[in-house]
Amino acid sequence: MNVIKTIQNFIKDVTDPEESPEELLAERFGETITPNMRALKLSMTVADFLLSMGIPAGDVVGMSLDITNHYCKRKVAIDISSTILMFSQDRGNNREPLTLIRTSISRPVNSTTIQSLQDMTHEIHHGKLSLASAEKRLQSIIDNPRQYPRWLLAFGNGSISAGIGSLLSGSLLIIAITFVVGAIISHIVRVFVDKLMPAFFIQVLAATLTTVVAAFIIWLGDNGIDSFQQLDPNLIIIGGIVMLVSGLAIVGAVEDAIDEYYVTANARLLRVLMMTSGIIGGVILGLYIASKLGVDLIIDTNQPVLGLINWQYAGAFLIAGGYALSTHARIKGILLSGLTGSAGWAVYTFGQEYFTRAIAVFLAAMVVGSAATLLSRWLRLPATVLITAGVIPLVPGLALFNGLIAVILRNSESSAVLGSGGDLLLDALMLALAIAAGASIGRLTTRPVRRTLVRAQNSLPMRKLSE
Repeated sequence: MNVIKTIQNFIKDVTDPEESPEELLAERFGETITPNMRALKLSMTVADFLLSMGIPAGDVVGMSLDITNHYCKRKVAIDISSTILMFSQDRGNNREPLTLIRTSISRPVNSTTIQSLQDMTHEIHHGKLSLASAEKRLQSIIDNPRQYPRWLLAFGNGSISAGIGSLLSGSLLIIAITFVVGAIISHIVRVFVDKLMPAFFIQVLAATLTTVVAAFIIWLGDNGIDSFQQLDPNLIIIGGIVMLVSGLAIVGAVEDAIDEYYVTANARLLRVLMMTSGIIGGVILGLYIASKLGVDLIIDTNQPVLGLINWQYAGAFLIAGGYALSTHARIKGILLSGLTGSAGWAVYTFGQEYFTRAIAVFLAAMVVGSAATLLSRWLRLPATVLITAGVIPLVPGLALFNGLIAVILRNSESSAVLGSGGDLLLDALMLALAIAAGASIGRLTTRPVRRTLVRAQNSLPMRKLSE
């Protein structure tokens, strides 16, 4: 009798699943989908936008799980491999597993969109949004992004170049020239991005134009224009290409490696090498064009930082604030980013007096990560964007460029150039590791403090508006 009963129960489990036939029909063939599938699609779309704007893979997974843990009855496993998002859900013994896969394409960073997605995820995690309300809000965020006009974004990128000019020269003429060159190059880059030109060739074209412009300015100085005489063309080239150098991508790759997303880290690092190789190719092509026009340039991007500390702080402020502006940040975000960049640079310069460069960079990144984590919630700014803006004056983009160009321009008569190029590449990697580790430790150690402060603020009695 027990055997017959077991067989009957087995047949019942197979023919009568837990869900009703109407629910199965709606999920598989109907015009509507179940709340479970809606939640998965919502979470995947959020992850897609965050990953495409450079948010570390670990943070993307954490925010996506906040959504699925709240709306889905069964747990969801999320994996990110480079640009591939994979969501998998085990739905019990009576139903097949559910797996969603999506490819994430690169998008321009928009700090306002990132903050809106983080705010929405935070409200979902605390049960303040229904699924239907979250879907409408996500669609509104995607359809109506806050964006500045292109001329203002070019102004922001030009400020990054001007900040480099301030760090390296302190000459008002160099600062003005690098600002104009940076703004023009950033506009050209955006035009070709809209034309769907591959990023590698955009890098080549932009670096070529920057080098040719530097050669033209030197030619003007050699032909009687006094203001342009005795100018260092390397400062103009550095200011023009600094926006193209993928120093921040190195930091992102190292941070993914620290979080054990090794495939994503390797893919981002390979992209860094390709983008930087495009810059080098463009500079070499620009040098060839300049030589044909009778202008001889010698590339030396290993320029020392200007000794005047006030110009250094001004340069760090312009670089960090310009980056925040280029990501569509609000006014308070731009100002705070500039102050964070100056504060990080102050810690770096102070640390260099007592420690090695790597340790000084680590301490500066840790201070920036801590400050950004504390301030982001109250000022409604994405902590990731604020950290990025704060550490961008420290990123080893030029060290990476110097190393690769030393390797590529080496000759067979001297192995010292190859050795110095390898040393510079290793130095760039160590600095990126120091920045990523410092920022991560700063965030991790400050989060408990922020939670305590938030609980203390929430426990305060609310005052009436009439008071």
